[in-house]
Amino acid sequence: MGRHRQNGTDGHLVGIIELADKILRLVDEAEQKGADDQCSVVLGIARDCSYRLKASAEEELAEHARWDAWQPVSIGSGNLKGNRS
Repeated sequence: MGRHRQNGTDGHLVGIIELADKILRLVDEAEQKGADDQCSVVLGIARDCSYRLKASAEEELAEHARWDAWQPVSIGSGNLKGNRS
């Protein structure tokens, strides 16, 4: 993450956050059904990657906000283009 202005990627970052949340819900559902050992490994990897993707995307959006380059959009709104002035 460098000192830069956003380049129109805010909506994509929001989409990554939404996708990570969806993966986390799928992992929760699979674990509730009692996954076997091999599935548990895959589910653990999916959970870890989702948390990392979500944290990275949120950090980058925060960086954009610090540089007055991003106006908040409602996550889950389906507006993947963001609200820019």
